[in-house]
Amino acid sequence: MEFSIIHKLFDTAIEALLWILFFYVAIWNWMNGLMSTFGLCADKPYVNDIIQAYMFSVMVALIDSMLNLPFSIYSTFVIEEKYGFNKMTPGIFIGDQIKKFIIILVIYAAIIPLILWIIAISGPTLVLNLAAISVGLIIIVSLLVPTVFVPLFFTYSELENEELKTAIWLEAEKTDVNVSEIKVIDGSKRSSHSNAFVSGFWHFRKVVLFDTLIA
Repeated sequence: MEFSIIHKLFDTAIEALLWILFFYVAIWNWMNGLMSTFGLCADKPYVNDIIQAYMFSVMVALIDSMLNLPFSIYSTFVIEEKYGFNKMTPGIFIGDQIKKFIIILVIYAAIIPLILWIIAISGPTLVLNLAAISVGLIIIVSLLVPTVFVPLFFTYSELENEELKTAIWLEAEKTDVNVSEIKVIDGSKRSSHSNAFVSGFWHFRKVVLFDTLIA
């Protein structure tokens, strides 16, 4: 708990410091300078805006990742290790960090042009259009989590315990939760913590159990 509080206080302090020192403005101006130096789309203002906004967002995400990396390392390899929960190797940890950052790159590449396009065409309906886009993006991400994001980190397998599977189906019917699949993921490769969740919509909705929960 103390470590979590220290981490949150650190994040808050750094965020406030970055705003007070106009660090974000400096990054934006730096990106602008780089683009001017290399002549990136100088004759295409809209494309220029997309590239600069993308570079800015990626740089801010990279800085945030670097600042929080020591806390992730300490949490995983010191605290979790101390209490016997950590099963993650340095190789898996590094791979996960790289995958997370690649996901950020892809998401930004899709969202930033869309948002700037909405801003450019909306006029007085900007707020409503952004709200609608936000709802749509939340739905899309909810669909991508069980079908794309989770498989990047874990491997799905079938639940072999038929008694448990039947009990889950019955509970889903009782609570009016439409579930298409019940899967198990190899969470034990990273942690001995037990967990389970429901993710997705419609025919993509899955009940997912960590293998540590049924071992």
